[in-house]
This record gives sequence, structure tokens and C-alpha cells, in this order.
Amino acid sequence: MKTLLNLIFTLFLFTGITYAQKSSEFVNIDGFKFNVKLGGMEHLKDSVPIVVLEMGAGSTLKSWEPIYNDLIKFAPVFAYERAGIGESEWNDVEPTPINVANHLKKLLIKLELKPPYILAGHSWGGIIIRAYAGHFKDDVKALVYIDPMDYTMTSEDEKSIFKSIGANPEAALKFIEDVTEFFTGGQEMPPGISAEYDAIEKFNTTSIENRNLGEEPNLPMVVFIGTKIRPEPPVPPQFKKPFDFKEWFDAATKQRIESLSKWPYDYSDEGYLFISPNATHFFHYGEPEMVIKMIKKFTE
Repeated sequence: MKTLLNLIFTLFLFTGITYAQKSSEFVNIDGFKFNVKLGGMEHLKDSVPIVVLEMGAGSTLKSWEPIYNDLIKFAPVFAYERAGIGESEWNDVEPTPINVANHLKKLLIKLELKPPYILAGHSWGGIIIRAYAGHFKDDVKALVYIDPMDYTMTSEDEKSIFKSIGANPEAALKFIEDVTEFFTGGQEMPPGISAEYDAIEKFNTTSIENRNLGEEPNLPMVVFIGTKIRPEPPVPPQFKKPFDFKEWFDAATKQRIESLSKWPYDYSDEGYLFISPNATHFFHYGEPEMVIKMIKKFTE
């Protein structure tokens, strides 16, 4: 089932995203090269926890530019590109959250980067750090959710958003699928991005109990939510949009706030919540200082 967020994501992929990288290196895991970036390693001597950055779907190391250079001033930082994305080689492994978490653990072991870790995940990366913490809780000191995908949300919840604005969910989802197909125009995405896209669709339609995220870890956490409206995807003239984008965005944002705001209080004994009207889904672009400040707090 295609989602409106998938459409927005797809349009970003086909409108000139650049993949140039700087100061990274390759690490071999199971015969495949992963592009990794290390900084601030001098802080290891002071026993500062390692900050592990897990990017959003299809993103590259470039996505961390707003906060990376500030983070390495006070903490060792590890960032990387998942299989088949950016400069990392495709390994033909389905990028489910647990599979990605296992690859991440192998990378950290290979580089001799010992726990504890502060895991920071943006969007789909939030699902991945949740899977890592659910299966390897003893490795993790804190979780930083940067406008994460909601791992408690179901496909029925998504349909209810369309219903709440008087739109037909089936018609809306069919429209999104058709427009996504139009903009991709048969072009092939890089294999890792295509596989992540499929993994997200599969995750969204899998029941919560079968998502294999492990037990809910009681760890210090912060949740950042951006409420600034995103650009509306263009609609080709031959398509008739069966819902109002702003109405959908407002309803979806309300649902996200209601759901995500429970995480710091229901799942953690030390939880923090920040909601900003100045940040979009890319919260660390709109409010970089806020994200940096909280990560620094968890390192202390």
C-alpha cells in the first residue's frame, strides 16, 4: 500500500538529490563494502558514549550535514550508508529493521567501536534504532528519535486519517500509487533504495506484533516532532486529487503528535518531547541546535 509520505520521498529521489561524500571510508561486511564516516574519535579516551546516526529512507551521509560537525566537537560519531545506498554496495539482503540492525552491529564490532551507544534515527532510521535497542538493549544508553516513523501505527490508522477529512481511503491510496508511478516513469531506483521502499511498505502492512522489533526497551529517550507543513507534491493535470493536501497534513500531524507524544512517558523513565512549528519532517535541518543539545545531554 503506497502512502503519501512514500510519494513525497519518491519525488525527492527524482529531483536532483546529490550523493557526493567527504571524509568517509569503506568497511567490508560479509563481502560487501559499506561507506562509513567516523569523527570525534579523540573523545573515546574520555569514555564519551559513541553517537550512532541512522538516516532516513534512501538518504546518504550528506543528510547529517546540519549536525555532524557540531556533534564531533564533544562526542565520537559513527554514520554510514545502508546497503545499496550512496556509496555502499548492495548485498541482496532484505532491509527489514532487524536485518539492518544486525548489519549495524557487525559494522560497530568490525570497527571496534564498543558500547554504550546513543542511537539517533531520523524517519525510517527511527524504526531501525528501535529494532536495535529492542534486540541489543545492553548496547544502548539512549534513543534519539528525530521525527521518526511511527512503529505503533497500522495501515488502518493511515486510512482513518483520510476518513477524518472526508476522503475515501481507497481512492486516495490509488491516486498516490498512480502519481508515484507517473513520476518514477519506469526509472529504476538504486537497488538499496528500491528495497527500502518495499521494506517500508511491508512494514506498514505487517501487524505490530509481527514487526520483530524486540521488547520495548526502557531507556532514556527524546522524541522530536516537526509540524511545519511540507511542500505539496505536484499533481499532473491528468490526475484529479481526491483529497486536500493541507487537510491531510493537519490531520496526519495531529495523529502523529497524539501517538508519538506517548513514547517518552509510556516507554521510558527518562523521556523528553519537543514539538516545533519551525521544523519539517527533516527536524535536524530546522532545529539543529535542539537536536545537538539533547544528544550532548545524553553523553554526559
